[in-house]
Amino acid sequence: MNDILVINVRIPYSENNAWIIRDDILSFIDKFSNERWDIGEDNRGLFLSVAVYDIHIANVIEAFFDGVRICLQGLRYSIMIYDRSKKHPSSVRINKKGNKIITKKQTKLMGIC
Repeated sequence: MNDILVINVRIPYSENNAWIIRDDILSFIDKFSNERWDIGEDNRGLFLSVAVYDIHIANVIEAFFDGVRICLQGLRYSIMIYDRSKKHPSSVRINKKGNKIITKKQTKLMGIC
C-alpha cells in the first residue's frame, strides 16, 4: 500500500452557497490530486471524498479546512493519513459537536455522516 490521504468533507445545506463552497474546495484539492472517489449529495448536504498521494501535505490541507470552518461552522471534514511505515493510520476530523479530534493511532474507522 502506498502512502495516502483520504479526505472526506460534508457541507450542510444550511450553509449559504454550499455548491460554491464545494467547488472552491475541489479547486483547492485539485492542486494536489486529480482523483476523486465520490462527489454527491443527500438529504443533509453535499459531500466529497478524495485521495491524495502525498501525506506530507496533510498539514496544508488541514489548515485550509480550518480556515474554511471559520466562516462555515457546519462544515465537517476527516483526513485519514495512511503511512505505510506505521501499523495504524492517523486522523484529523471534526466531530458532530464541531470539535477537532486528532488521533495518532486510528484503530477504529468512523465516518462523518
